[in-house]
Amino acid sequence: MSYASASNISTQTCIINNVAFSGSGFGITPDNEGVFIPSRIMEHMALGVGDRIRVFCSDNHADPETRHLPARWKALRVTVEERFADKPDADIHKNAMQKPKTKRDGKSLTAEQVCAEVDLLLAKEQPWSVSGLAAELEDLFPSLQPSGVETMIKAYMDKQFSTARVAKAVIFVGPFPGTQTVTYYAASADVLDEYLNTAIED
Repeated sequence: MSYASASNISTQTCIINNVAFSGSGFGITPDNEGVFIPSRIMEHMALGVGDRIRVFCSDNHADPETRHLPARWKALRVTVEERFADKPDADIHKNAMQKPKTKRDGKSLTAEQVCAEVDLLLAKEQPWSVSGLAAELEDLFPSLQPSGVETMIKAYMDKQFSTARVAKAVIFVGPFPGTQTVTYYAASADVLDEYLNTAIED
């Protein structure tokens, strides 16, 4: 696992140009470089599309583990320079990020579409087990076959891990060491590290 160092920390100014369904934000700098803003910062600062912000951020492309990410910068701390609109009420903003799930037909869902849905879930910056990802997809796509989905997700996550596109943690949960394990995946090792000292429930 690697951590941000002084050599890859920078201060950037950007305008937020997109907010994902998960609540994470994306901005663009004057040099046309992407900035990823975690959902917890978006919610805490009540940020929205059009806001101009000053970002204390780490350079994703300086780390081999995150070099593949499209956004070069990841926000660590943010100050607002100018809001596109009045700051929304915190409760309204929170509710807006917790949109009701839309049930969709999963009968014709392809393997590629399942993988794309998994990538969207991983963007929520939390650890996921294979069964947890499958349950989330089954909630969105009630007609999916649970056993087939888990097999598909497991193969995809193993492939992503083998190419260093996701991080993985194997946690011993049995009464004796080595008796039972649960495997969690996340978009980065930092996400797993943040959750390792908390109670993770499958």
